[in-house]
Amino acid sequence: MSRKLASIVRIRETRPIKDADRIEIAVMEDKAWQCVTGKGEFRPGDLAVYFEVDSFLPKKDPYLFLEGRCNKKMLNEEGYRLKTIKLRGELSQGMLISPDKFPELEDLPAGTDVTEILGIRLYEAPVPACLAGEVKGAFPGFLSKSDQERLQNLPDYFERMKGVEFEITLKMDGSSMTAYAYKFPDTSRRATGICSRNLELKRPEEDSVKINTFWGIAGHLDLERRMKKLFRNIAIQGEVCGEGIQSNRCGIRGQNLFVYDIFDIDTHSYLPQPERLRLMKTLNHMDDVMIEHVPVFCFCRIFNRFGSFDEIHDWVAEQPGYNGTMCEGAVFKSVQPVNGRVVSFKVINNNYLLKYGG
Repeated sequence: MSRKLASIVRIRETRPIKDADRIEIAVMEDKAWQCVTGKGEFRPGDLAVYFEVDSFLPKKDPYLFLEGRCNKKMLNEEGYRLKTIKLRGELSQGMLISPDKFPELEDLPAGTDVTEILGIRLYEAPVPACLAGEVKGAFPGFLSKSDQERLQNLPDYFERMKGVEFEITLKMDGSSMTAYAYKFPDTSRRATGICSRNLELKRPEEDSVKINTFWGIAGHLDLERRMKKLFRNIAIQGEVCGEGIQSNRCGIRGQNLFVYDIFDIDTHSYLPQPERLRLMKTLNHMDDVMIEHVPVFCFCRIFNRFGSFDEIHDWVAEQPGYNGTMCEGAVFKSVQPVNGRVVSFKVINNNYLLKYGG
């Protein structure tokens, strides 16, 4: 399921900002987000279009007022990226615009996802060629991209997920990698491959492609051989971290893969935590080189322990990052499936976003 980056929201309240005459805070119903807006721009009960942090907006009206402040290029296209900022000491995450600026959204109710209607995409920093290598094709359709929803968009979880035990892991700041092994239906053909977040990458031996970080790590860990020996259609997904990647904010010597998920291609679902760890153990029994799992903070019925987003956020922000660095955030996955699927979401440390941008 693609991420809801733009949606119709209703304003719950507005609050003044100390010593600010032209701006104020707008808080949304059913979301734990707040934005700094022009004073009087919205009133409680008004509808607005909310654009989430990391939205990549096209370079056209009504976004042109962002020119010079939010300019970014993605896949050779110029546009605007929204980040977490502080204005007059107040946190502002995302952006609110009046629905009147969008004739195509006329009469749409609060809660409507308008990401595709407005052509909004998730901003992703370009992966250097030395990491990803050359592109083979699009991300395979039989796989699932790893992208967690933010807890700010899931207020109902505080009631619906009470009593559910979650595995809580450190969110690693790197570049997403997927390694898969797949037997195509009705054929004897088995395929293995390596992907970045959005693309499948050529093997180094194809057309004299030079070795790159993703395939280099796959070779070092002997992922293809190990996955083939499982005789299952699976994909291992993890974060590649280390030197030359995201300024190496994890403080790692060299480069390494940290696995956070294993995807069952046949059932098109993620393995629950106990089965994921069992499969990791099997893979690691096949070789002396260990495939690492992302660090686990703890197991907790988080919605029994905390009653608000701010409480959970502050707990996450206090956790140690990798090698004693600042914690980027945490990923929460239900230990057992809920209504047939693993429930997952993330909480990002706002202090990290303000320091590094995001």
